[in-house]
Amino acid sequence: MLIRYNNNPIVNLDNVSNVFIDRKNNKVIFNMNYSVKLGEKMTADYEYWNYENLEEIVSVLDNTLEKAGFITPNSVYNRYVNSNCISSIKVDERNLKIIYNLNSTVTHPDDSKKIDKGINIPLHKQRLTSDFVFIRFTNIEDYYDYFEKLEDKMITI
Repeated sequence: MLIRYNNNPIVNLDNVSNVFIDRKNNKVIFNMNYSVKLGEKMTADYEYWNYENLEEIVSVLDNTLEKAGFITPNSVYNRYVNSNCISSIKVDERNLKIIYNLNSTVTHPDDSKKIDKGINIPLHKQRLTSDFVFIRFTNIEDYYDYFEKLEDKMITI
């Protein structure tokens, strides 16, 4: 499914693993389900849109992404996750978090931090890992509200 908003680039949602609304900078960031070499590390490719009206962009994304199979956030959390790009999900009620293990490969965070500090680690020696999306909750009500949306996308046996 192709999607476009105003004069922003057209995005193929089949290649998007997750979408983040950056409310501080008025951007929507589409993280792709494939990796590219950026500098010296592997990272998820991305595309972004600019927006002016938060309510309008949330309405557009909620309606479009839900139809495309994304898990939509509640009013507190502004990240959409493509259910077709999830390898596994860790649900941690005690610590109020949900961790999505995605099916794209990126440089391990420990190696990524070293590279950011100027330590040279050749790509062939870097540890690679799956990309992850962490969603942390501040209270149990928000956690359960979000988890209900997640349950709608799964089969429990």
